[in-house]
Amino acid sequence: MKKPEVSGLLFLSLRAPRGRGNLIKKLFMRLLRARRALAMTQVLVALVAFPLSADNVRRAGQTSGALLRLGGNARAYGLGEAYGAIDDFRPSAFYYNPAAASFNRQIAFDMLHGPLVTPIFYDSLAGVVPIGTGAIGIGLQYLSYGKFEEIDNTGALTGDSFSPNEMLGRIVYGTPFHGTPLKLGIGVKYLASKLYTDASTLAGDAGVLYATPYGNLGVSYQNFGKGLKFIKDSSPLPAQMRASAAIPIPFYPDNLITLGTVVPRYGETSYQAGLEFHIKATREFSFYPRAGYNSATAKSKLGSNAGYSAGMGFEFLNFALDYAYVPLGEIGDTHRVSLSYRLGARIRSEEPEKGKQETSAEGGSA
Repeated sequence: MKKPEVSGLLFLSLRAPRGRGNLIKKLFMRLLRARRALAMTQVLVALVAFPLSADNVRRAGQTSGALLRLGGNARAYGLGEAYGAIDDFRPSAFYYNPAAASFNRQIAFDMLHGPLVTPIFYDSLAGVVPIGTGAIGIGLQYLSYGKFEEIDNTGALTGDSFSPNEMLGRIVYGTPFHGTPLKLGIGVKYLASKLYTDASTLAGDAGVLYATPYGNLGVSYQNFGKGLKFIKDSSPLPAQMRASAAIPIPFYPDNLITLGTVVPRYGETSYQAGLEFHIKATREFSFYPRAGYNSATAKSKLGSNAGYSAGMGFEFLNFALDYAYVPLGEIGDTHRVSLSYRLGARIRSEEPEKGKQETSAEGGSA
């Protein structure tokens, strides 16, 4: 049976600046008439995780699992998601590259809340625990699409409702390779998707990082595994290759330039860039203005500000509070807020030699 196509014109109706929630509900109602869970998945993926354009609705329809594309902290979003190579104590860095878990040498946690396009919201909770020379990371994510009333094939309300959502749990392990600047990581994820029917699957990540005093380089392959199957139709996971770099600014090593590119199995290659400054107010308190760019969203043609992001981070003692502003043009503005905490003072993954710079690029994070 041929997989259903999602109409680009139907999707473009979501770009209206007013009444977005009602338009999304109407879209769900049309899909329910067909009783095709795969068609619902295509639109939901396009809404949340893909550039919001008619052209990419077609590409989004080839994959499932929108939750697999979402990050775990607001620092990453503020940097345009050019984030896969930063030495960061925020545990959810391993969402972008499992090898990043090895940067943590003490127990740490972070949590994020992000309202997306109404009524969609997203939450994340991650933690990391050092084990030997490496570290184990655990992450939990939840994506809600809101609550919708059900209609029958004639368009009449049945009196029932449903709340589509996705949940994801993951575990990763990252470790240095025999005391060298090379770090290796691997992870496994369990995804449960509840749309009109339920489906679940396993997926994997693998990554490498190379950390030096002059910058970090990272490559990861994400979301490989068997796709989700709804009723009789199935669609593959959004497998992708991610390459990232984090470079301290010369003469100002506490400030950071980040670069990235994502090559998906389906869709177009995208590019990311970020810039972060470290302003130390007191010995215990610092703040970090940052900005980013993501070409995936910029190509959506939603407006002149789509693709850009900005944010601010605050660090006090063992806490970090981050905020990111991510505009989506005519769709509206989205916001991310995350809180991170580590037990004890920051311990580097590798102790630097006396008189030399730190061994990796982390942008001044205390």
